[in-house]
Amino acid sequence: MTPWGPKGLPKTLLWTLLGLNLLAFTLAVLTLNYSREHYREQAFVATRNIAQLLERDLTADLDRIDQILTDVQTEVEQQLIAGALQPAALDQLLSRRSYRLDERDALRVADAQGRLIYGLPPGLSSQVQIADRPYFQRMQSDSSPGVQLSEPVVSRVTGRWSLVVARRLTDPWASLPALCTWPCAWMVWSSALPAWT
Repeated sequence: MTPWGPKGLPKTLLWTLLGLNLLAFTLAVLTLNYSREHYREQAFVATRNIAQLLERDLTADLDRIDQILTDVQTEVEQQLIAGALQPAALDQLLSRRSYRLDERDALRVADAQGRLIYGLPPGLSSQVQIADRPYFQRMQSDSSPGVQLSEPVVSRVTGRWSLVVARRLTDPWASLPALCTWPCAWMVWSSALPAWT
């Protein structure tokens, strides 16, 4: 009897249906696999783009902060060469420079003993000490004039988590290191992340 006879038709139809189901299942698996790979690639590209934006934004912020710290460093060193620091002029300079990056904390200057002496909010005495901070100790022992970024610390002035960007100041005669610091509120950079996602 042939498979197309009356008794062979159900068997042929059954095998054809099984073959078509197997083909449909295989196509579904392949499509899902391709879709997963496609979304994985999209996630990789999106993550890379966000990382590049974050890097560009942080680099631009740090470059602006470094330029401001360099300007203050130059002014302090010129005042020291001229004979003495002029507190009113220095506080005015710090206030003007702080205004350029309005989302950040104020620009401050610490002396060689680690006391914040300029750039403090009104009413706060100069008894705020940063001498025990690792970034201050690193910069005191390292004579390179470059900018340094601290680990996240709780600001003793504002009480908020901050990253301190600091540049070493040196008295041309006494070689006493001091720091020009810019405590950047940690939340400024970390809050920018959700806006990019």
